[in-house]
Amino acid sequence: MAKRVKKQHYIPQFLLRNFRIPGEELLWIFDKRTSKKFKSAVRDVASERYYNDAKIGDGYSVSFESRFTMIEDNAAPAFAKLVATEDLGRMTAEEQAAITYFLAAQIIRGKAWRASMTQAYELLCEKLGGKERALLAGVPEMNEDDEKISTLMNLPKTVEEYAPALVTKTWMLQKTSRRQPLWIGDEPIVRQNSTPTDGLTGNTGLASDGIEIYFPITPHLVLALLCPTLTAVIEAGVRYATSALRELEANRLLDAMRNGKPYLLAQGEVTRLNALQVVHADRFIISCHADFAQVEKIIRQRPELSQTPRYVR
Repeated sequence: MAKRVKKQHYIPQFLLRNFRIPGEELLWIFDKRTSKKFKSAVRDVASERYYNDAKIGDGYSVSFESRFTMIEDNAAPAFAKLVATEDLGRMTAEEQAAITYFLAAQIIRGKAWRASMTQAYELLCEKLGGKERALLAGVPEMNEDDEKISTLMNLPKTVEEYAPALVTKTWMLQKTSRRQPLWIGDEPIVRQNSTPTDGLTGNTGLASDGIEIYFPITPHLVLALLCPTLTAVIEAGVRYATSALRELEANRLLDAMRNGKPYLLAQGEVTRLNALQVVHADRFIISCHADFAQVEKIIRQRPELSQTPRYVR
């Protein structure tokens, strides 16, 4: 019988180590709720006791930790190669599949996914007039173990549904200068969409037209998965550029999207990516440097970000 793992991570340690303080096995952490910053060992960050274990019935428990360990083990070499080569063109089909599967699993692995399930349950009960009426209406009661089991038992199905939307995106690498490090939040896969919405439905679904997905894998390298429709927009930018500089920037983007080499981010683009991490983080921002001035500025401007995010309204 396998030994039960007590400390279980919702961000894998191989990724966290990429953001460690140079020469140390430590990370700088900023807590959005308390506005405190502190150092923490890599092994202690983004982890909880028995995070992927759940109780079923009286005295019986089941662990799903090994499933995530297997996904990490399959993807870690592919990520390491990507960091070393900085070249998507050298990625094999098998390596892309491993990373795709990892990304799909990571989306539902964090605390935000489970919080959204809780909030959806609470909202449904509220609309039905309380938990007792919800039970009478056939809505089963949900606790923390129920959330875990629902998420983890459906892991293969959910990953299979998400993977096609990820692998068919335009994959590209983006890079920062050494003076402009990236952060990751405790929900490191972030999304944005500049396409107008109809106001009734969201536009940040994985299959939404115009969706942009960003995943920092080191303080200076980002894996971006972009809706293919954006390629046409950038190509139009080349044709109808109003200046030589705009045409050059559009061509640089297209080159990176086509040849797999990194696109060098401007300072404003780095600021935007870091801001997305702050907005999407459940609570913690992780960095190799102690400078969190931008995080503090964002939270002053949007104080609601210091509270537990509301995923379902």
